[in-house]
Amino acid sequence: MIEQQKQNLQAQQKSFEQLNQQLHKTTMQIDQLRSAVKVGEVLTSIPNEQVKKSLQQLSELPFQQGELNKFKQDANNLSLEGNAQDQTEFELIHQFLKKHFPNVKLSQVQPEQDTLFFSL
Repeated sequence: MIEQQKQNLQAQQKSFEQLNQQLHKTTMQIDQLRSAVKVGEVLTSIPNEQVKKSLQQLSELPFQQGELNKFKQDANNLSLEGNAQDQTEFELIHQFLKKHFPNVKLSQVQPEQDTLFFSL
C-alpha cells in the first residue's frame, strides 16, 4: 500500500512539473506578446480587402535579386525591410512603392558589400 502511494505521489509530482513547465512557456509567450505591443497602442483590425490588396501589390514588387525580409501593416502604416542587389533595383522598388503607397517614406538605406539594405 505504501508503494502504491509512493507511485501515485511520483505521478502527481511529474504531472505538476509538466504543468509548471507549460505555465512557464505560456508566461514567456505572454511576455513576448506584451513587449511586441507598445504601451497605449490600440490594436485595430484591418479590412480583409485592404490586406489582400497590400499582399497582391507586394507580390508584384520588382525584385530581381533582392528580397523582402520584413513586412508589417497596421490600419495606418506599412513597414517594409529588405535588400536590393544594386541601386537600379532599389530605385525600381522605391518607385513602385511610391506609386502604390503614396505616403511611403524611406527611413534607411545601408550599403553592404554588393547589396543595399533598406527600410520603409
